[in-house]
Amino acid sequence: MTEEELWFWLCGTRGVYQRDIKKLLSIFGYAQNIFDNIAAVHREELIAEEGAVALINEKKSQSFKRRLEEIKDKGIRFISYASSEYPERLKTIPDVPYCLYVKGQLPREDKPACSIVGARACSAYGKKATQMFSSALAGCGVQIISGMAAGIDKIAAEAAIDAKGVTFAVLGSGIDVIYPKENIELYYEIVNTGGGIISEYPLGTKPIPWQFPHRNRIISGLSDRLLIMEARKRSGTLSTARHALDQGKDIYALPGRITDPLSEGCNALISDGAGILTRPEYIIEEIFSGKSLPNSGNTSEDEFEITENSIYRYLSWEPKSVDEIAAQAGLKIDEAAAQLIRLELDGLAEEVSRDFYVRK
Repeated sequence: MTEEELWFWLCGTRGVYQRDIKKLLSIFGYAQNIFDNIAAVHREELIAEEGAVALINEKKSQSFKRRLEEIKDKGIRFISYASSEYPERLKTIPDVPYCLYVKGQLPREDKPACSIVGARACSAYGKKATQMFSSALAGCGVQIISGMAAGIDKIAAEAAIDAKGVTFAVLGSGIDVIYPKENIELYYEIVNTGGGIISEYPLGTKPIPWQFPHRNRIISGLSDRLLIMEARKRSGTLSTARHALDQGKDIYALPGRITDPLSEGCNALISDGAGILTRPEYIIEEIFSGKSLPNSGNTSEDEFEITENSIYRYLSWEPKSVDEIAAQAGLKIDEAAAQLIRLELDGLAEEVSRDFYVRK
């Protein structure tokens, strides 16, 4: 029996949960010892009967060996806590996941990584800010990690890919259960561009609500820094911030209007001491302080300032659409939108309605 097979028997058997594995390892120390003493686990009711019986049946049938091979045939890797491939960033977090299912790659240990998360029903402001930060960071070689949820997570992943960077998604379901379904193209694009899909749940696990805040500890755990783009006062996004705090990670939040419900969570985090997201350059400088900044091919800061000033000239106190401003400045719409969001973050412009801006 290989160590990989033993861990898969322990972690990949349905009805056995994280709390069960944690308890059994605290008693027996190793997966092999649990395997050898599974009858005693059942007899002494060390875990719920459902889980103990399932482990006994798997041991008798040896079907877990076949299932492990089937997973490999699907291009999915099973990585246990004991594996040399297991991410160093996760080894010291509270409630460490004992196994990972991976399609594609894991984040590299020698490269910086930032998680970008936020509201599913995000605003135009949140969308543009996310595109700006994710694109700039990914373009400089920072690995982007999210949960592939609708809204901010999806936008962050797409922006990273567009910037020729790599991005990783941690799912709240089995790795073969794409949720939401409309992200199927993004799922494969993440893998095909050098990133990866990650889950701690056995294949076929449906997206049950409690699993999402639980998986958030992995999103923050795989990162060096957490960027929260938009969050309501009570939201699942803030659970990622709580995990990041427990893990000792740096947290940054996008400031917003005090009257905007989508900014309440971010503003509260800033009030509690989180860093303020104003310009991607500040985060990039912090990440690469004392290091050579990778050549991202992006516009230099001096070139940006000229463009930004030209955009500002076309703003007035009467609302103008992004399309109109872009046409007047001779820029592409997405370029103009990126400059406008920077002006808004600097307090020089305001989005008064969807995609309409005024000078401040």
